[in-house]
Amino acid sequence: MYLKSTPGGAGPSAADATATDRQALLAGVARLGRMWLERIPAADPQREHLIRMGILAESLMKTGDRSPAAMTTARMLLCANCRHLDAAPKECAGQALDRCPLLRASGP
Repeated sequence: MYLKSTPGGAGPSAADATATDRQALLAGVARLGRMWLERIPAADPQREHLIRMGILAESLMKTGDRSPAAMTTARMLLCANCRHLDAAPKECAGQALDRCPLLRASGP
């Protein structure tokens, strides 16, 4: 379901993805946030950031906002949380949502 890079190029970004692809990417962001929340201690201050990320992703899915700005904001929050939790060491360099190794691994 996620976009794949084309040979010889970087491939399309999340901003170029179809509405269905963007919906799946946002659902993946929300799913990762829930998964991370289950794994970190209740007193961890990172919980608030994960909750905000999940609320944003859910809100974007409900309102249908899949604009490039919305997708960039979702990516920025996912990447910030991922870096803080060290969830994908050596796998990611802040790439587009459609190329995020964690979203690809978590599946639809």
